[in-house]
Amino acid sequence: MCVPDDQWTAAATRLSRAIDVLVAHRGPDHPLLVTPLISLGAVHLRAGRADLAVPLLERARALAAGAGPDAIDVDAHTIVQMLNTLGEAYRTLGHPDQAEPLYREALVRLEQDRGGDHPEAATILNNLARIHIGTGRLDEAEALLRRAAPIVEARAGEAAPALCLLLANLAYVLLRQTRLAPALPLAERALAIGEHTSGSDHPDTVFARYVLGSLLHDAGDLDAAEAHLRTALDAQRTLFGLNHAAVTATQARLDTLRHARQSAGGPAKPY
Repeated sequence: MCVPDDQWTAAATRLSRAIDVLVAHRGPDHPLLVTPLISLGAVHLRAGRADLAVPLLERARALAAGAGPDAIDVDAHTIVQMLNTLGEAYRTLGHPDQAEPLYREALVRLEQDRGGDHPEAATILNNLARIHIGTGRLDEAEALLRRAAPIVEARAGEAAPALCLLLANLAYVLLRQTRLAPALPLAERALAIGEHTSGSDHPDTVFARYVLGSLLHDAGDLDAAEAHLRTALDAQRTLFGLNHAAVTATQARLDTLRHARQSAGGPAKPY
């Protein structure tokens, strides 16, 4: 379920006030500001304001790395969260070159602090895989996702909510590689997990449905593909608006499907 905008605004307001109080009592460069700055940056990122998140997270990063009479040891896990969140903000803004080293540093630090099988490692691996998908490094993306999925399964079970996006991303990689046979069961499982754990209108579930519809389209099952793609498109329009890239991609799929029907002499339906 998506968090309403007013809840994000309220959270941001509370954190901003806490930061103002700390600055008033300890100064603008005190390391105790690191944690609330990270939290505020994460709130802005989740609310779709990555542009506001980046300067807050970069400020936290600088304070955490600083030295001086007020220096404190920042918890290693806090640093991992900061690096991962900053990487996600840069990725969201379309700067994969800045995001990738942050993800890699976060993963190394997490492995050193809590081990490579920590659940958060799966999140970072998935984020790295999304960078590789976006830059066309599909083999590397597949390896990262296949490494991440067993971590989630071992810690949270075979129907863990996080598996929806992991498996959907893996199925999407295989779709891009035209490996339809192994991709289809992954997409079906991703969609089933998403619907059961998060609901049909969750963004991860909607993405899984888009991937499944795309796979069925490429496999020639136009009726089943159309049903999934039309449902995905309706949900994407509600979630993201009419001009979002996901809406454009699904609409393009449906347009291609319509043309395939016309070429085969079938009925053409408006989308």
